[in-house]
Amino acid sequence: MTNNNFTTNKIDFLYNIDKSISINKSAKFHYIKIYDNDINLIKHFLVCIKQNDIYTVFTFITCTGLLKDPYLRLSDHFLVTNKSNPELISKIFEWTMDKY
Repeated sequence: MTNNNFTTNKIDFLYNIDKSISINKSAKFHYIKIYDNDINLIKHFLVCIKQNDIYTVFTFITCTGLLKDPYLRLSDHFLVTNKSNPELISKIFEWTMDKY
C-alpha cells in the first residue's frame, strides 16, 4: 500500500478502510507513553515511521503505567504514517481526555 495520506486532513479509522486492502493485524504492538498531550513526542513518533509504513494507533489510559494492568481504551484504532498531521493527532488526545 502506498497511500501516505492517512490522518492528514481527518482521522482515518481502521474500520473505515476499504476491506479489499489487506492489513496485518497480528504484528507486535509498540507502546509509547505520551503525557500531557506532548506534541513534540507525537512529532517524533511520526518522523520515526518508515516511508510507506502504516501504523494503527489507539489511545488509552492506565493508573499504573503497566500494560499488564487494566486500562481504559479512549478511541478506536486510527491510522498514521510519517505524513500524518501531528496537530490532528494531538486533537484526538485532547478530545478523549476532555471526555474523562
